[in-house]
Amino acid sequence: MIPNSRWFPMSLADRSAWFDNFDTQFQFYAGALGLNADIAGVTADNADFQSIAATTLAVQNFASAVTQFRRELTEGDIGDPQPVFPAEDFEGPPNEVAAGIFQRLDELRDRILAAPAYTDAMGIAMGIVATGGGEIDPLSVQPEIELFAAETGYLFTVVVIKRANADFWIVRVAPVGSTNWQNMGSFTGKSTDINWPPPEESLPVQLQVRVQLRKNNADYGDPSNISLVTVNP
Repeated sequence: MIPNSRWFPMSLADRSAWFDNFDTQFQFYAGALGLNADIAGVTADNADFQSIAATTLAVQNFASAVTQFRRELTEGDIGDPQPVFPAEDFEGPPNEVAAGIFQRLDELRDRILAAPAYTDAMGIAMGIVATGGGEIDPLSVQPEIELFAAETGYLFTVVVIKRANADFWIVRVAPVGSTNWQNMGSFTGKSTDINWPPPEESLPVQLQVRVQLRKNNADYGDPSNISLVTVNP
């Protein structure tokens, strides 16, 4: 399960920052809330989350470096410098906590809110309550996207975060240097795979990608910033 996005961030980077803050603030307030017994568990969960978040980024960077190595090795000219295969050093989380980090957070939040000594100031400091109320202002909504190219097949994955209250979203794509944006379809959830039509020549293609959220069959908020991805034959 994933905690409610009204108080829990959606992106991996934001969740890492949130968890570090929660760990620090919870240690400060746990005594007053009668929850000292939970401090060690929160700290262990946070340490493992920070570890796997860092590893996730390292794996993404490694995958990009391997792709670049492959291109230099296969598409480079004879006499070019010898490409160097990237180094990797991935490790698992240090504490090997049990599955269910997010569920434990969500259940702990319920106990914090129910504690007799709890105050709204504590909740705000720990980041476990929404600081705003009511409907999200569409003028403040802008999704963020992450793109991951497949090794072959002119295929890439779009991951969309900060979707707010959107019903669905539309992916639009154009080759770099072109203003001919193509609608690649409507999607729900956090991600989808996009197949770009193969060009006549079997060559890599660099694409511009952006996402527009939709709600009640109308544009919702601003479109995402344009991101680039290179798809391969």
